[in-house]
Amino acid sequence: MDAESLQIAPSDAAVSVDSWAERDWNDGIQIDACPALEHIEVRTLNSAYEVIVLEGGAGEVLIRGGRLFPEFRRARLAGATAGGALKLLGIYVGLRMELFVEDQPIVTSAVRRISRRPAASS
Repeated sequence: MDAESLQIAPSDAAVSVDSWAERDWNDGIQIDACPALEHIEVRTLNSAYEVIVLEGGAGEVLIRGGRLFPEFRRARLAGATAGGALKLLGIYVGLRMELFVEDQPIVTSAVRRISRRPAASS
């Protein structure tokens, strides 16, 4: 299966909290709908990340990338945030990823592009 990619032009990346209710939510991924071991590549304004879903319903992932994660680290993806609102267990273009690593909150810069590769079949 080919990788699926979602992206947005740089000038369209910002999302206001006011438009939250009207948003169609077609520009992202809910990790609770992903199978275990699915690979997701996320490009933010400042960094690139690799995310491997471990247990999507619990937000459990492995993440590598950016300056904070030179090697894969276990983390919990809380969801996508616009600063004050949170789309639980989601990664969405224009929003920031909110993660917890060893109970420390980490918020990325705004997501610019998401690509997914399904887990390899055995």
